[in-house]
Amino acid sequence: HNAAHYTVWHVRRECLWALASNDASILTDELRYSAEVARENPKNYQIWYHRRALVEKIGQAAAADELALISTALRDDAKNYHAWSNRLWVLKTYGGWAGELEFCTALLDADVYNNSAWNHLYQVKAQLGCDPVEEVRSTLERLNHARENES
Repeated sequence: HNAAHYTVWHVRRECLWALASNDASILTDELRYSAEVARENPKNYQIWYHRRALVEKIGQAAAADELALISTALRDDAKNYHAWSNRLWVLKTYGGWAGELEFCTALLDADVYNNSAWNHLYQVKAQLGCDPVEEVRSTLERLNHARENES
């Protein structure tokens, strides 16, 4: 199957929405199926968009599992743009910011050059209302350990 075929995912969602009106468990079954597809195709935009639509339809009950799947995807490839984008959407939509500072810190400890983690850290700190002066100090301290980084 071609996981990048947008039209197929769109038609699939339309069918799922119609079927879910009689049986909402169809959506959780689809989340399980699409998690397998996401693990096989982690950089595929269409699968992340499909999952976002499912989580949006299911609501808060799906948020924690979605964050767990995204964490797994980012452990495999910490610079996966679509996974990061979906993570930020879940957090902004359903909350769950607790632990995000530690999540970003762990990724930056593993790779200080991970600009995706830096960008997410900025979003997290903005959401949590961190002190800008302390943020600059903390960032400079971390970068001091990577003087050869030109970015």
